[in-house]
Amino acid sequence: MGGTQGRRRQRGIMVVVAAEWIIILVMLLVAGYAIARLAVQRDEHQAQADAYAVGAAQVAMRDGIDAVCNHPGLRQLVAANSQTRAVVDCPRPIERVMPDGSKVITYQSNVRGTMETGFFGEDMAWNLRTTASSSFQQIEFDEAERRYPKFVLVLDYSGSMGGEKIRALRSAVTGLLDAQLRVEYGLVMFNSDVIRTIGVDFDNRQEDIRNAIRRNEGGGTNFVSPMRAAIDLLTREENTGYYILFISDGQPNEGRQPGIDQSDRARARDITVFTLAIGGDADGATLQRMAGPPGAPGDRRYYYPARDANDLQRTFREIVASILCTVGPLRPQPAANQEVHAFLRPRGGGGEQRLPVTNDLDRDAGRLGYQYVRAENKIRLTERTCDQVIDNGAEVVARFGSPKLVQ
Repeated sequence: MGGTQGRRRQRGIMVVVAAEWIIILVMLLVAGYAIARLAVQRDEHQAQADAYAVGAAQVAMRDGIDAVCNHPGLRQLVAANSQTRAVVDCPRPIERVMPDGSKVITYQSNVRGTMETGFFGEDMAWNLRTTASSSFQQIEFDEAERRYPKFVLVLDYSGSMGGEKIRALRSAVTGLLDAQLRVEYGLVMFNSDVIRTIGVDFDNRQEDIRNAIRRNEGGGTNFVSPMRAAIDLLTREENTGYYILFISDGQPNEGRQPGIDQSDRARARDITVFTLAIGGDADGATLQRMAGPPGAPGDRRYYYPARDANDLQRTFREIVASILCTVGPLRPQPAANQEVHAFLRPRGGGGEQRLPVTNDLDRDAGRLGYQYVRAENKIRLTERTCDQVIDNGAEVVARFGSPKLVQ
């Protein structure tokens, strides 16, 4: 009897142990299944977070920051994964200013959800939260960065500039300063040599310029020295756009070279040279050869004749408008495979407006639009867009890059 009872107890213990192992095995299987499912759902959530972060950056770069949260394509990304109860918070832009003044705009997406096990019709109380970040570069041409183009007026005060010519010149310069355009002005006055220079500044030296141009004219005409002085004034400052407007009534009569070689030197330093012949009897041959942007000497589009005070005023504004209708250079320069997108932002902030691309600025002059000229690394604006910048103080925002995951 005792032996039989012992064997029964032993078999009972073995059954219990076996049952415990079965329970443990089942629990391990359940846990393994849950962990595997958790990993799958975490991967699904991470894929959603990655896609949403990159998508948000792409929408902001192409369509504007205001378009992100209500973009239908991004909403479809959230609804695409039916296996998880995912909640995606609309990402907000995070700005980081770089040493060169540009910004990196980062979008971070957060995906939250509860893991579904499928056991007993209930969910395990395991919450998932994943994040991802994507970024692109942005440059703002606005007052905060003081990226005004630098514009040196080189004025002929030789003896031949007397009478109506000098009065028209003074009136035009005063009118230009009175317009309070977003330009940093400098001044070089010359006759036989340089007689006055005023360094490039936005507004602190404008009164000095007004006072300087009141002096009387006299002496010979030397183009070389004033061009050297203008180049020096510009290149000692940061290049936010270098421009010279050289104004005279004719040929130089002093100096070994007529200033053409100095204009070539200016273009080699990334300076655009405008020339203006004042007076109906002006000989513009030399001034035409001096004119042009970097890489294009003698470009007649940068040479202007002006006969009287009204013509001179109109020409001044036309020249400065053409400068303000070009923003750049973009720093850092976009890579060859990167698209550049431009937006118009009203003075004081507020909702930005996407600018359409145009391949013909003259044809689309009456429309909002822009054109990125990669060879110049600058953005050119249509006349209507330019008016918004000049007359209303709007800002141009440029975005570029290839959004990719950074986290």
